[in-house]
Amino acid sequence: MKRRRSSRQQPALRHEINVTPFVDVMLVLLIIFMVSAPMMQVSVPVHLPQGGSGTSTEVDDPIVVSIDEHEKLFLKDTAIEQPQLLTYLASLPSASASKIFLRGSRTIPYNAVIKVMNVLKAAGFSQIHLVVENAIEGSTK
Repeated sequence: MKRRRSSRQQPALRHEINVTPFVDVMLVLLIIFMVSAPMMQVSVPVHLPQGGSGTSTEVDDPIVVSIDEHEKLFLKDTAIEQPQLLTYLASLPSASASKIFLRGSRTIPYNAVIKVMNVLKAAGFSQIHLVVENAIEGSTK
């Protein structure tokens, strides 16, 4: 004999929010950001000189010029010759208002850095920021 349940015997509905899918999505996003963050830096290997504990400057899309141990120039990740660098930078709109970051290896002569700074000034950049390794924290500034 089948028994019918009355409405009083039916289990009550639970009104809870299931946060498990939300936590899963957040963990996946966290992993994606942790993996992709180191890739957003300039990948030219340069041994930076140590500097003071100045403040770091954050820029959305910085123009980064690097000089490696063999005095080879790089614009972001691309190798470039000095005349091509001047032509490219001079063609950028409002170069004098833009900030440019210069990364130079600690093993290159001081004269090589000055030559590149002169090229940057000739291209119209008045704010040249030298990137150094922070002596206290070991991070770049």
